[in-house]
Amino acid sequence: MEHKNFTYSVKSRYNGTVYYICSHFRSASCPARLIVKSSGSIEEVGEHAC
Repeated sequence: MEHKNFTYSVKSRYNGTVYYICSHFRSASCPARLIVKSSGSIEEVGEHAC
């Protein structure tokens, strides 16, 4: 998924909510996350370090 010019990978899904991690999580230890709720709302968690 792309959001605000950053790429994210699915980490998990639970009850219609999808949790994403920054695609640079392993290479750059980037702590940024996205939470996409079933309603379509997007919550940004953490700042990008990549």
